Amino acid sequence: MALTTAKTTLAGQIQRLRTEQTQLDGPTKRIEDLTKRTQGAVAAGKQALDAANAIAQLENEQVVRRTTIERLDTNIEKLLSEYVSKD
Repeated sequence: MALTTAKTTLAGQIQRLRTEQTQLDGPTKRIEDLTKRTQGAVAAGKQALDAANAIAQLENEQVVRRTTIERLDTNIEKLLSEYVSKD
């Protein structure tokens, strides 16, 4: 029973890790796009404070997702080592 629970927990953690990794791509791509557009606006002599704020928020989201990914990696490694030690 404990082994089944461990496998289910491990599978859930792996799925969540994959989801977080996929969701990390979104802010990364939006930052790249906003950065290019902001540079173009600045080059044209326009203010880009709104874009800079948006980029900062996306960067904060990236930090949160990367932290979550690191925590999930640690949990998965721990679960795997427990699982292997039970075999």
